[in-house]
Amino acid sequence: MSRLVSQIWGQLHRDYIVKSFNEDKPYDRFVKETIAGDELFEDPEAQQGTGFYCVGPNRDMLYKVEDVNRIESLTDFVDTTSSVFLGLSVACARCHDHKYDPIPQRDYYRMQAIFAPFQKNRVFLHYNNARGYDLAENTRNFKLYEYAAEIQAIKAPYQAAIRRETIAKFPKDVQDAFHASEDERTPTQRRLVEQFSPRFNARDNEVMAAMSAADKERLRRVEQRIVGLYANYQPGPFSPALTDVGRESPRTYVPTKGVPPPGEEVGPGLLSALGGKDIPDPPLTSFTTQRRSALANWIASADNPITARVIVNRVWHYHFGRGLVATPSDFGSRGAAPSHPELLDTLSADFMRDGWSLKKLHKRIMLSAAYRRSSKPAAGAVDKDPENRWLARYSRRRLDAEEIRDAVLQAAGTLNTKMYGRPVVPEQTPEELYGMSQGLGNAWVVTADKAEHNRRTLYMISRRNFRMPLLEVFDRPDGVLSCSRRESSTTAPQSLSLLNSKFTQRQAADLAETASKQSDPARFIFERILGRVPSNDERTMASEFLAKQTALTSSAQTALTEFARGLLNVNEFLYVE
Repeated sequence: MSRLVSQIWGQLHRDYIVKSFNEDKPYDRFVKETIAGDELFEDPEAQQGTGFYCVGPNRDMLYKVEDVNRIESLTDFVDTTSSVFLGLSVACARCHDHKYDPIPQRDYYRMQAIFAPFQKNRVFLHYNNARGYDLAENTRNFKLYEYAAEIQAIKAPYQAAIRRETIAKFPKDVQDAFHASEDERTPTQRRLVEQFSPRFNARDNEVMAAMSAADKERLRRVEQRIVGLYANYQPGPFSPALTDVGRESPRTYVPTKGVPPPGEEVGPGLLSALGGKDIPDPPLTSFTTQRRSALANWIASADNPITARVIVNRVWHYHFGRGLVATPSDFGSRGAAPSHPELLDTLSADFMRDGWSLKKLHKRIMLSAAYRRSSKPAAGAVDKDPENRWLARYSRRRLDAEEIRDAVLQAAGTLNTKMYGRPVVPEQTPEELYGMSQGLGNAWVVTADKAEHNRRTLYMISRRNFRMPLLEVFDRPDGVLSCSRRESSTTAPQSLSLLNSKFTQRQAADLAETASKQSDPARFIFERILGRVPSNDERTMASEFLAKQTALTSSAQTALTEFARGLLNVNEFLYVE
């Protein structure tokens, strides 16, 4: 249940991020809210930021290894925070020092000490509503226990009678095994009970068939009361968050080979390679250790230019397919050197001067000559710069998995642009859901409103142990580790999935239905999918294809659907040029 609740609350953290970017929240403020919103801000909305640390891999349900779970969570916090915001991979220092690495093992555990007192929490987005929700939830649970007992009292006599009748039809040794008390059963009888018990459990349809009219009416009334409890049921006004257990913190030690535990004790501190210092103890009146707030203020400081450089490089990376530093989460000596260091410095300085505004950064990049260049190289450019490091042309890139799905919906005219809300669970075939650890009725509860299925992929449910096949074949990363760069492979399953999936067929059919009402259906489909009118040669080929397919299928509508499916698979649709 806690796993389900974490997914439902996780939607509020996603909505917080979307809202922050839409409102152009200053990036330094966003960083502070993410790392230490609970320590720095009174506003519940700002405190939502720490949900960043609650939507990672869920280890809370792994019992009897709680100490290991906590260490793994601390490791994840340190590794992700350093790589995402500082562009530094400190994970290698977890086990021991490296001769040429300026980040020692001691610094790694000083950073881990910052998060050592963490405690997962929830933010009351509206205090009175949240309090009322909890009270109502307690009342609802108490009533459910009572209703469940009443239902069982109604069904129990019928279940027992059916069980007796079923047992009586089996051989005497089986009957004796079930009639004997548990303590008196022989090993053979225990085996028989284990083998035959599932057969003797009365099914609901058998119980209902045997039930009297009066008891059916009693059962109906109880069921109505249960349904009434959920008439307006929805997730509570809570958001996942992080806080500290209090002003004091568990101690942190550096594990040392050959030295008995616990090893050298270290206090919280910032990376010495970046000029960081020890974090002092909090005031006596503090409710938290104030360690994360010190980390957040240091990372988001204008005196720490690496933070601005990292996010500027990420934005460049997503516009061009390659960052000015080709290793977005590794600005260290082992990472790639910047191709245009002066440009990166200038953009970073302007970014901070503009109030850490991401929208202004996007605008500056997209209005640049480099971004507006054609992807067609000038004569001799490829020979001189085959990787296009010097940006003589725009580097052609394939859409990411989520972009492909959204682009298909947009081209078909079916995209639901609704924002925020519960995660959407779209329909999938049993083959696509193969391998789920639970029954599909529990593991994949399809959203009842079909219009929701066409929302942007951002709002699709995201499970760490399952990726929707259409997204997986287009290199969507797994959800366990932070992914700074995506692969862009070219494989046969990509074409097979995009051509034959029920999703594509459904969207192509919707587009074809709309196109059939136009004066020039082929041109309409071209404009919807490729954003341009077809050439004369393309018009001729389209006409010939539609004529042949209409003859083969005896349906002009089916022919248009096939035409749309085909265009959704061409490189011009899948690639940005």
